[in-house]
Amino acid sequence: MVGSKDLPPSTLSFGRVFYNNQFCAKPQWPALGTSLSGKTAIITGGNTGLGFEAALQLLDLELSHLILAVRSLQRGEEAAAKLRRQYPTATISVQLLDMTSYESVQDFVRRIDSELDRIDIALLNAGVIRMDFTKVPGTGHEETIQVNYLSTMLLAILLLPVLKAKRQKNGDPARLTIVSAALTLAATFPNRDADPLLPSFDDPKVFAIHGREAYNTSKLLAHMFLWKLVDYVSADDVIVNLADPAWCKGTNLARDAQGIMKLGVAVFGATTGRTPRVGGSCFIDAIVNKGKESHGCFLMSWKIHPFAAFLYTPEGSAVIDRLWEETLNELDFGGVRLDQVFQLGNKSYLATPVSPFALAAANPETTTAPATHIVGNTPIITGQYLQETIARYLAEDDVFSKVFRLYTDTYSDFVHGIYESNGSYKVLGLTDADWGYPLIPVPSRLYSGAGSGPLAGKRIGVKDIYDMKGLRSTLGSKAWTQMTTEANTTAPSIQRIIDLGGTVVGKQKTSQFASAAHAWEWTDVYYPQNPRGDGYLSCSASSAGGGCSIAAYQWLDFAIGSDTGQSMRQPAAFSGTYGNRPSQGLMVLDGVMPISYGADTGGVFARDPQDWVRFAKLWYDPSLHQDSSLNGLPELEVPDSRAFPKRILYPTDHLPLQNPAAEEVLWSFLAQVNKVMNLTVSKVNITETVEAVTGRDLDEILADLGTIWTYTQLKVVATPLIAYYSPDFPSLDRPFRTSWRNFTLDVKGHTEALDRRRQDSDAWHREVLFNTTESCSESIMIYDIGTGGLPSFREAELNESPGAALPDGPGARGAASSLASYFGSVDFTIPIGQAPYYSNITHREEMMPVTINMVARRGCDFVLFNLIEELTTLGVLGLVTTGSRTFV
Repeated sequence: MVGSKDLPPSTLSFGRVFYNNQFCAKPQWPALGTSLSGKTAIITGGNTGLGFEAALQLLDLELSHLILAVRSLQRGEEAAAKLRRQYPTATISVQLLDMTSYESVQDFVRRIDSELDRIDIALLNAGVIRMDFTKVPGTGHEETIQVNYLSTMLLAILLLPVLKAKRQKNGDPARLTIVSAALTLAATFPNRDADPLLPSFDDPKVFAIHGREAYNTSKLLAHMFLWKLVDYVSADDVIVNLADPAWCKGTNLARDAQGIMKLGVAVFGATTGRTPRVGGSCFIDAIVNKGKESHGCFLMSWKIHPFAAFLYTPEGSAVIDRLWEETLNELDFGGVRLDQVFQLGNKSYLATPVSPFALAAANPETTTAPATHIVGNTPIITGQYLQETIARYLAEDDVFSKVFRLYTDTYSDFVHGIYESNGSYKVLGLTDADWGYPLIPVPSRLYSGAGSGPLAGKRIGVKDIYDMKGLRSTLGSKAWTQMTTEANTTAPSIQRIIDLGGTVVGKQKTSQFASAAHAWEWTDVYYPQNPRGDGYLSCSASSAGGGCSIAAYQWLDFAIGSDTGQSMRQPAAFSGTYGNRPSQGLMVLDGVMPISYGADTGGVFARDPQDWVRFAKLWYDPSLHQDSSLNGLPELEVPDSRAFPKRILYPTDHLPLQNPAAEEVLWSFLAQVNKVMNLTVSKVNITETVEAVTGRDLDEILADLGTIWTYTQLKVVATPLIAYYSPDFPSLDRPFRTSWRNFTLDVKGHTEALDRRRQDSDAWHREVLFNTTESCSESIMIYDIGTGGLPSFREAELNESPGAALPDGPGARGAASSLASYFGSVDFTIPIGQAPYYSNITHREEMMPVTINMVARRGCDFVLFNLIEELTTLGVLGLVTTGSRTFV
């Protein structure tokens, strides 16, 4: 099919075009069975008229999530309420968007970029006809040109990289449809020769037209800009087109008309206009029916149509080029410019502004002189600033390798952003001007195309107990930071990620010395914030920054944490993310602050279960297994097979979940697992089982675990810290003020505890989580490391309110999490749903994650990962989102 650019200009009069549109064309409806299930769409101006009609038609096609972007939140909520009543299974939300304000456009894109995990469709419908010449106070531009052209183009450009990044992986391209009009074919464009062009629209002496003609010209400008824009956008990523609904009755477009004009518009519409349903179907046709052949095209009456004849002329081509440059200059504050070459001496450097669109347009495989330049959310790649910055970087070191975008750590999950420089790492040291949040330098994912390694393009946060060359590990302690120096080497576990092509973008917050301290016990470090629910839920303790960052930021792919007692698994439960405690010994932890050589493990948080599996299998390489002399357990064997378990052990002394709604989610999950994998559920009393198998009282086992947990850190961390500050005592958070004041190192007691642990672990894996010829682990035990579907808050007083709960701490008799820590088994936290709770913060019902833990035989990590992958493929498990809800 031929595109609009390649069609011959239309020779029909506008009267003939109008007649054909209104009386001859026949609607093209989506094919029966067309479904938009699982997809997310944005409609601007979606609370009324054709925008509302388009919303109805998309929801009729089973659209899962609709965002109405509106100027009035009240009217938007009223429209959303109508839609929710008609489509109760769909998620319908409202976002503020004022098209007369550049700031509002930028804020809107930032919000959806941070809050939405998936966006498939954007329909830019908002528009206006002003019957008089009116300027927008905030910009100084004539309102029709401002809304229909300038703000719409800014919104389109800023949405493009978001749509590209958030469309379904390996799925159809995203869709960006801009509402247009056949009236572009009748536009006179009287100021086409003005130079400069854009300012002439703001001068009533030059642009002395109003009403319909201003509208016609504003829509024509969009055609001209799109003519060039699509050259920078691949139809494989985002299909961009323009759609004309024709003249329709019952819309609110000419709401500013007065008197006889308003009456005339109403009568004309009633006699000649299409119904809103037919008009709205033009948008649905552009979004659903049309494919890549419509990229960059003008769709009119359900067909690809030529642009206005003027655009095909040499004069028109010159005006298009001039309009393009002037528009990019006008919108430069938003970072919409494409790559620019900056000359410094005899070298050329490619400077890329802040706009993600600019990054999306860059091709790292063909760009010959890219320059690394770390830029923030302001247009700083200009003039003197650029010259001074590049000169300073050239003088300091070689940082010219990649382009970074700075993201604000609004949830306080990071200690600082970092970047690689000459084989070492440096702290970025930039913060948000208003609140002092760290700015995190994030490279474009495009580097995965030119980079090496299977993790190229992936962004990773690392818990601030892992050493990285050139950086000081704070361990969450000011006292420790003052006495320590920068690391000379990077921990092998982190170097493995770097060698695989991953990019570490920042060090993440930990409780002091990775303790199990509650949020209100953090003194040296401001506690990370959880985006789930009302924003006041706890992140748990030690690896809190990592877990909550994955729940908060779409631009972050993975976070590396550690787990001794609960510190991967519980943050994953509280943040509604995937997280693991691997089998004891699966990852060497040299260059990592120890709590216990015999119980420390390294894990990874993720949102996408399939990405989680791929990352883990790459990361946990056999060459990086821990020396068994450190943990006292047998050498690991880690089969990568589909020898799945046959049973699920349901511990009646730890379940059911406290919240009945959460328990219902759990049993629904178990029923699905049984259906697709034929895993039966067996109820057991796990406390009695442990005592019977080991021949020991559970309290004795927990006492040995406590000894194992404390010995190494007292020797390796507490002893040198206290000696450094002696005769004074260092400033410490509450959990350490007493236990580190007077202690003795019981070498014999620690050795004996490890010996008993070895015997008990052997018995556990022989009698309970045993292997067979058909299964790596005949059973998997489930339990809840969280709070049973009840909210747990970062403010102590909120946990005293009805319906709130505190989790069992590590080592408590009620904590089933201690079993994997003691026996060395593999233990995964898996998000399976969400449950409602009433918030005393927002005074409304909010949703919190529901997770379950799966424990398997030591060494069966890859088999358990394969089971997760299988359950994801079968639709039992799925991707979790960022923001307040775990699942959309």
